[in-house]
Amino acid sequence: MPTTNTNAAGLSASGPFPRDAMPPLGGDTGADVCVVGASFIGLRTAFDLLQNGKSVVVIEGDAGLPAAATSSPLAYAIVGLGGRIHGATRALDIRADHHMQVVTTGQGAIVARVVVVATDQRRQARGNGDAAAPLAPGETPALRILTTPAPDSAALFKPPGGRRAA
Repeated sequence: MPTTNTNAAGLSASGPFPRDAMPPLGGDTGADVCVVGASFIGLRTAFDLLQNGKSVVVIEGDAGLPAAATSSPLAYAIVGLGGRIHGATRALDIRADHHMQVVTTGQGAIVARVVVVATDQRRQARGNGDAAAPLAPGETPALRILTTPAPDSAALFKPPGGRRAA
């Protein structure tokens, strides 16, 4: 009988990441970083930030992970490291307010020092929630970092103590 690893959140790290493990945002919250978009690049960014001691909230407009990320062990690792992933939570507005970023959703607001927008602009432009067309060779999804005021974004990826992770 095969064995599976269960993380601190009680999720078994095998198979697709379950939709019920990424509930919609249930009200206002805060974090060091809010990642908008649970694409591979969004999940990888969240994972790296969590490993470097930052608190992270990931929001995804769809109820589940995008197809490319569904079987990714990153989602399990993020939850295991204390990160939160909320599905069916579409960012309606992102604005700066008193040196913080505020992401407004239909379910509440997220206040963060930094917002990383890691969404596929082609899917977003169509606005229908369908999977985006495959990437062309050398093409990557958009990644924008929004901060107020603009800090050294490289400092976000440095662990406490100042040494940059390898």
